[in-house]
Amino acid sequence: MQSYSPEFATAESAAGQDIPAPGSSRFHGIVHLHGRLSDPQLGLSQTELVLTSAQYGEAYLRAGWTRL
Repeated sequence: MQSYSPEFATAESAAGQDIPAPGSSRFHGIVHLHGRLSDPQLGLSQTELVLTSAQYGEAYLRAGWTRL
């Protein structure tokens, strides 16, 4: 099992509108499709969360979190 450092998690974490387009050179690391909770230990801030179908429609269909 490979272990990664907290620096890796911080540098390679993408969530919300920062999710890179699939297939792009930036599409790697940790991708939080439905948002991310904050993690003070890693210095990661919370992003909007997608929990309901209405939030899904807003995030992916109207706001364009992912671009195909």
